[in-house]
Amino acid sequence: MYPPAVRTPLHGWLGLGLILLVTVSLFLDAESVTGWTTPIAWWGLILLLDAVVGRARGASPLLAHPGRLLGWCATSLVFWLAFEGTNLHLRNWHYVGLPGPLWRRLFGYTISFSTVVPGVFLAAEALSAGGLFARARGPRLRTGRGWEAGTIALGALLVVVPLLVRERIAEWLYAPIWLGFFFLLDPLNRWLGAPSLLADWERGAWGRTHRLLLAGLLCGILWEGWNSLAATKWVYTVPVVPQIRYFEMPLVGFLGFAPFALELFAMFHLCAAAWDALWGRRPDPERAPRFAAPAPAA
Repeated sequence: MYPPAVRTPLHGWLGLGLILLVTVSLFLDAESVTGWTTPIAWWGLILLLDAVVGRARGASPLLAHPGRLLGWCATSLVFWLAFEGTNLHLRNWHYVGLPGPLWRRLFGYTISFSTVVPGVFLAAEALSAGGLFARARGPRLRTGRGWEAGTIALGALLVVVPLLVRERIAEWLYAPIWLGFFFLLDPLNRWLGAPSLLADWERGAWGRTHRLLLAGLLCGILWEGWNSLAATKWVYTVPVVPQIRYFEMPLVGFLGFAPFALELFAMFHLCAAAWDALWGRRPDPERAPRFAAPAPAA
């Protein structure tokens, strides 16, 4: 439960100010700011989204549970480093304009990579607070242990195979990486009693999935939009139709942002379930914001 209502969280105005600062600086080409576009813009967005949700819900998720933000940031950093690790072999993107001193680069990586999970989760929470897909229903999938084991095996293949083939082949296999972790981990969450999209689908409750997919897509639009004009940014070398782009991102690669949100959900809840098990606790579905609660199935 959230604490008493916080009708106009001041940190929302701070977040809006940070977004305006970085946006104006991008158009003015102020490199002292645009060299830090990603952390400034995304921490601004996180604060703004939390304030929007706080106003809609009557209380701010982050003010209600300040320690939860640390958990989101820590897991976000670890998750993105895992994707950076796969990119050492796939070589689908690289960074330009990085600051010279190593400590500045490490600081920049930390405060930038730690925004991924909070950004996507709060975007999904904002969609939920607005009532989007509140009672979305769909087909009920009938699964069993054998089906789940097959899904885990498929996920393992999607993640591992691109890392075993030669680099000139691996660079074409980015799609399996952006799908594999979900198939690998979500059934494990179901077995552990943690929040699972597979469990939602068995109930015919698809609202949480729709919100996550849309949140991932919207975050991708903002990520690439801000990144395209930044002094320090990432550049893609995805080989599939590279000339058709949305800012720096080849359009076909842009489609990966939606399932990426599902992967973050599965990764986060597996880590949370492991943490709870370490301390002898049952998995806590409230570690993610309220968008995690599936709509009741008919």
